[in-house]
Order: sequence, then structure tokens, then C-alpha cells
Amino acid sequence: MTKLQELDLEIEYDSEEDDVVNSFFVPVLSAGTSYKRLAGYFSSQALAIVGRGIKELLKNGGTMQLVCGHQFTQKDKEALESGSEAKDLSTDFINKLDELSDDDFRKQHVQIMGLMIANKKLEIKIADVPAGSGIFHQKIGIISDGSDTISFVGSINETANALLENTENFDVHKSWTQGGTDAERVRRHEGRFDKYWADEGTSTKVYSLPEAIKKKLLQIAKDVEIKYQARQPTPRNDLWEHQEEAITAWKPCATT
Repeated sequence: MTKLQELDLEIEYDSEEDDVVNSFFVPVLSAGTSYKRLAGYFSSQALAIVGRGIKELLKNGGTMQLVCGHQFTQKDKEALESGSEAKDLSTDFINKLDELSDDDFRKQHVQIMGLMIANKKLEIKIADVPAGSGIFHQKIGIISDGSDTISFVGSINETANALLENTENFDVHKSWTQGGTDAERVRRHEGRFDKYWADEGTSTKVYSLPEAIKKKLLQIAKDVEIKYQARQPTPRNDLWEHQEEAITAWKPCATT
């Protein structure tokens, strides 16, 4: 199993320049044993898009914990309501999941989410901001391999749109970085996740999934069909604007 320290990770990602699915999410999830996530929005399509990473996470004995807002697609809502009350459905769940092709994983993303919940590989809690019209809009991810941890924070939600369609950015922090503030930021992000997971926020109430269902908190969001083809990111350009201008001015004068 590849460890997080072995990955060549950028300090920040921009979806206009980077393939965030294949250069970040799939490799870090594949190296992980724990994925903790705060997100305003979640859809099971996101699991499908990073399916290879999710399968490796589960093969590593890993689990996913998610605190998110209460808007879901109709199909996800139904799966959450049925999966939250189900018992373990298969002792061979991970092996069967690993046998699925990427295409099958994508086609069955709703059922897979339900099975992950039923087999205690995915636990979801629902965050509600009861006062006024505010929403839960935290966006932090924490991935650990048992020895080291990374965290990421930025604009990106745990949805298909965020992974494939939107223009998103996020910074990455590593627990093993010497000097600077990376390790402290990871610790703070872990503390923030733990705060919400334990329902210790001051203006946010967090419910277990069965509690949220009982209180009828889950709402239907627009069901957007996503084509599973990531856009081609524009290659990174490390030149400053004045450097580009100098090169442009130099080219007409250059000799072969």
C-alpha cells in the first residue's frame, strides 16, 4: 500500500489547471485508511467519480465519515433512508466492490452508497443551521494512512459538479512537513471535524442520519446528470506576466 508521504502532492490545486480527480483525490484516497469530510453538499455521484480511490480505501480497511448539509437528490435521499436502517448485507462486500469496473461503479453509485452505509464503511451526519436562513458550508477534508495525515480546505464540495464541472481550488497541508504551519493546520482541521462530529458547534446542530430522517431534515435538491468525463485542465504556467511579455518581445529579434 502506497503511503501518503510517497505521493507527489502540490500545495494547492486549481481545477482549471489540475486534474483534481486523478492527480489528487484518487491517489490520496488509495493511500488512506480514514477519510473525514466536512462539506456543504454531497452526492453519491462523487463516490463514483473517485471510485478507484474509494475501492482502495476500503481494501485498506478504511472508512469514510461525512458531515454535510441536508440537500440530496431524490435517489440519494431514498438510499440514505433505507441504508441507514439496514444491517450488514454482505460479509464479502469489499471483494465484490473491488470486482466492479469503473463503469459499473458509476452506474451503481446510489446502491454502493447504501451498501457502504449498511456495511458501516460510510457514516453520514447531517448539519443544520437552525437560526435564520444560513446553511452549513464548511469544506474540509482529512485523509490519514495510519501514520501520517493530510488535510485540504477550499471551495470544493463532495459532489460530481465540484469534481468535474465547477472551477474549484483548495490548499493541501501535510502533517509531516517540518517548519511552517502545515502540521498545525492539519491538527486544527482535525479538531474542527471532531467538533462538528460530536455536535459541539455553537450555531450548528449535527444529527445522526437516523435522527435527521426522523426529523424530516433531508431535502430534495436538483438532480443533475453528470457526464463522467473530466475536462482537460490547462497546463500550469509558472511564468509571471512580465516574463511572458519579455519572451514575446524577444521572439521577433531571435535568430535561429
